[in-house]
Amino acid sequence: MNIPKIDKAMLLKGLKNFFTVNVALKVIAFIFAMLLWGYVLTDQKPMRTKEIANVATSFDGEAELNAQGFCVRSDRAEILQDVAVTVRTQITNYAYVNADSIVASISLRNISEAREYELPIQATVTSSLGIVQAVTPATVKVEIDTLVTKTIPITTTFSGALPDGYWADMDAMTTTSRIDITGPKTDISNITYGQCVVDLTGRTGTIYSTFDVAFYDKNDS
Repeated sequence: MNIPKIDKAMLLKGLKNFFTVNVALKVIAFIFAMLLWGYVLTDQKPMRTKEIANVATSFDGEAELNAQGFCVRSDRAEILQDVAVTVRTQITNYAYVNADSIVASISLRNISEAREYELPIQATVTSSLGIVQAVTPATVKVEIDTLVTKTIPITTTFSGALPDGYWADMDAMTTTSRIDITGPKTDISNITYGQCVVDLTGRTGTIYSTFDVAFYDKNDS
């Protein structure tokens, strides 16, 4: 069997003709293909699914809840953790769907008694960029308590030492005052007094500052 020899000159000429002949026709075909793909993207609007992580959550209706005499007792940082949201969106909007375009919230509306609830986490996509298909986790446990206000006596104590040559009129400052605190009944009802500790370390002049108040129950804990 004889294998015909390949004429290199003829091969090169054929390749040259393929890339040079009818260039205009090839350009038109390419443009048509791009237009067809654009039609598929814009007119047919194929859908894609995208999962967005680290979506921030917030409470919805907390002011209304407080106005009804209730409040959230659970650890807010634990409840309001980031969630993952699965969104179905058109391919033309795919790149625009991100954590900033999603609003996730926990509704506190329609609560009528103090107890623990398992509330759904609801999410929406802004600007109609897509439809939410799932939120992970889908629910969260929230403890609701009665909102109360209690008047608590406050004492002022001092810590630290003044620099040499300075003194403080502590008798004038250690007066007992009272403040009103508002919060969950379960916690507020156990508080019997508060204590404000003023640190005198390095002080050389009149103190105009705010200080935290620590609250204690009858067992000083």
